[in-house]
Amino acid sequence: MHYTTSTRRDDSFLPYAGAKVGQVSLREFLRARSAVVFEGDQLSVTASGTDHCTVKGTVFGIGLAAAIDRQGYFLTAAHCVQKGPFLLLFFDKGQLQARPARVVWRGDESKKQPDLALLQVPFPLHDVFEWTPAFTNGERIVAAGINLISNNVIKSQCMAGKILRLDTGSATVLPHFICISHDAPLHSGDSGGPLVSTDGRLVGINSDAVFGRPRWLSFSVETLSSDAERPDLEWLRQLIQHDAAAQSGAKTNQFKERAGDGGMEAGL
Repeated sequence: MHYTTSTRRDDSFLPYAGAKVGQVSLREFLRARSAVVFEGDQLSVTASGTDHCTVKGTVFGIGLAAAIDRQGYFLTAAHCVQKGPFLLLFFDKGQLQARPARVVWRGDESKKQPDLALLQVPFPLHDVFEWTPAFTNGERIVAAGINLISNNVIKSQCMAGKILRLDTGSATVLPHFICISHDAPLHSGDSGGPLVSTDGRLVGINSDAVFGRPRWLSFSVETLSSDAERPDLEWLRQLIQHDAAAQSGAKTNQFKERAGDGGMEAGL
């Protein structure tokens, strides 16, 4: 992703500065359901208020993720989780949580799969997004993002725009997904973050932003097109269901093995 100015990003969200979802502001609603994805070594994170955090350690990459299931599942962009290890930073009931994350599924670019990845942390989530059932061209949207203030301080930020066009892609590519182009001003670090309707329902996961000036213009005019991707929701539901069942089965087997070992020791 390329960079755009912080002022422009703040200005785009001004129409929604006073918007609420239920009893909380739209900004707080987004913050409670978004996570920062760190790829690095020996990482530690501390909160500095509700929208700043300080990172120590070796950071290889950074992005965002959206909480989608209370069993600890997040969606992010596939290019945000290449090698690992990964650490997710998020707020639960106002308390900072930093948890190791495992990759459940990651889209394969060589197979033209979506730039999406499913992560899971061993932590029950209180606040998760619900998916919007429908959206159209021209619809207003908002997005969560981050700004790097210094070498190790990160601040959350919100942007807004509208949907420009929709592309359902190839019917032969599995899983099926929709590509959503919009004009919210994204920049580096926003990949993997949530794109939501103005009532706080999840539309898709941000994946890319392209800035440029059309060659036929002789004066400086910046154009903006950001992309988000939305997976087939039934496929996603089954993926989470199968993984949760597998994890539950693994824990049950581990418990049985420990119980069996304990029984043998007691009989010696």
